[in-house]
Amino acid sequence: MIVGKYIGKIESKSNFLKIVCGLLGHLDLHTQIRTKPIIKYIKKNKRSFENKNIIEIGCSKGNNCFEIYFASVKAKILGFDFNCEEIKRANEILNKFGIVKNIQFFCADATKYDYSTIGKVDYVLLIDFIEHINEPEKFIESLKTILNEESEIIVSVPTYLYKKVFGNNFHLRVGHVKDGYNLEELNK
Repeated sequence: MIVGKYIGKIESKSNFLKIVCGLLGHLDLHTQIRTKPIIKYIKKNKRSFENKNIIEIGCSKGNNCFEIYFASVKAKILGFDFNCEEIKRANEILNKFGIVKNIQFFCADATKYDYSTIGKVDYVLLIDFIEHINEPEKFIESLKTILNEESEIIVSVPTYLYKKVFGNNFHLRVGHVKDGYNLEELNK
């Protein structure tokens, strides 16, 4: 719980936050903390991502997509996000690195997109995504058209402790429609 308290203190001092995050090279310290386990998993299992088709729903600026690419250069990655400004930034970074053949970003409403048009994928990343939508079961059901028998869905969601750690205001500001998940709910 120390991390959450620390984040709260940093957020309350916006100039301090900008300096600290600027030194770390990332303007969103919260995202850094939340995605660290995912990135660690990807790097640990990088061989299983090679030559795979990967899609990330709710990719924001593409942080996870870039991490996967640099851990496994041969992967083909599609990133989707509803925020067109984030996708614009992801594409700017993509062009800067010159890796447009391996990664593509799309601005789209993930809950209404016809995923059947993209073909089969090996991995679907739902990193801090399903807590933002009203009907996650229906959404996950819609992904069946792109899954093969060996496809994996990697999910990261907040637990019910999230609001206690980061506070209700932050919880609402980031757009969560659900307070969190437990393992039983995820298995369902």
